[in-house]
Amino acid sequence: MNKKVKSGSRNVAIVGHYLSGKSTLLESLLFVTGAISRKGNVKDGNTVGDSANEARARRMSVEVSVANTEYENTSFTFIDCPGSIEFAQETYNALMGVDAAIVLCEPIRDRVLTLAPLFKFLDDWEIPHMARLG
Repeated sequence: MNKKVKSGSRNVAIVGHYLSGKSTLLESLLFVTGAISRKGNVKDGNTVGDSANEARARRMSVEVSVANTEYENTSFTFIDCPGSIEFAQETYNALMGVDAAIVLCEPIRDRVLTLAPLFKFLDDWEIPHMARLG
């Protein structure tokens, strides 16, 4: 029987288009794992991921942000990537160092289609990923 050795840490990128809920998902992951005691809100400008003044002023991620937590003896580093097309290269750069990616998207055809280059990148570089529509 071939047993896989479980690593003690995982790097996971959270990606998707602008306003898909990436920072909100990060807040929820950190909250349920006990890394933070209350969830921040993008509208209030108090999320862990959007701590830069420019991000808070724009109410959107303008750079990659990183947050750590632990769950069931595994350390997770979540990388919250900006969704705006102007920052796509930052997202692609961050993806090169992850174990997996969570792709967020609203189930609207036009929005899903804008993610085609991202899915191609993930497939080309064989980065495991899952999509969350909703």
